[in-house]
Amino acid sequence: MAVAPGAVGAAVARGWHNRYWATGQPGWARAGLYPTAWPVPPLLTRAQEIELLRDQAQSLQSTLEDTQRRLRDLEGKRGEKE
Repeated sequence: MAVAPGAVGAAVARGWHNRYWATGQPGWARAGLYPTAWPVPPLLTRAQEIELLRDQAQSLQSTLEDTQRRLRDLEGKRGEKE
């Protein structure tokens, strides 16, 4: 099959003719360019999000404490091994 010079994607498009029939949506809707007609519910409930954020805060606090402890240890040993 001969493709005219400058015809970008002509060979690629040959296998994609059934996309509309496979999805039932035109290309612009499949690409997510059109908002839905109904609101999308949140993935987490309010209580679940609060619990998740508390767990993350606790994990970050623990990491910060470990980092500060290591920094103090290294600063205390500054004169020993430089």
